This record gives sequence, C-alpha cells and structure tokens, in this order.
Amino acid sequence: MESKLVPLQEKVKMLLAEAGFPEEHYIIKLGEDYVCVMFDIKGAVDYFRNDFVNSELEKDCVYHYAQDGKRHCAMIYPCY
Repeated sequence: MESKLVPLQEKVKMLLAEAGFPEEHYIIKLGEDYVCVMFDIKGAVDYFRNDFVNSELEKDCVYHYAQDGKRHCAMIYPCY
C-alpha cells in the first residue's frame, strides 16, 4: 500500500512548501494507509489544516488530527 501513498506524499510535501513550512519544521511518515505529517507545535498543525482544507487534496483525502507523544500529527487518508 505504501507505493500508492508516494504520490500523495509528494502532493503533501508540495502543499507544505507552498504554505511556507521549511523541511526542518516537520517530519513525514508513511503509514499503512495514510501519510502522517508531524509537528512540534499544535499551532503549526492547525495552520497546515487550513491550507489542506483550501487545497485540491481536500476533495480526494480525509484529514485527521492526532497526537503522538509530544508531536502533533496531521493524518492524511486517501479516499480510494
């Protein structure tokens, strides 16, 4: 399933760059059926959510917030 997520991962990276996030401010992980973007600050994940909602990804994916220890995560699930 991860190979199907690589194009989504690239779209998420482009959205992060367009939103002005430097690469050192987030970590991207591929899960079994999702792309996870991890931030240290809750405000960053909230800011990213607004960009996600206003992007093309919003039509094809589901956004979910989660917390993993001290990291704040944007979980992006594709709608296949």
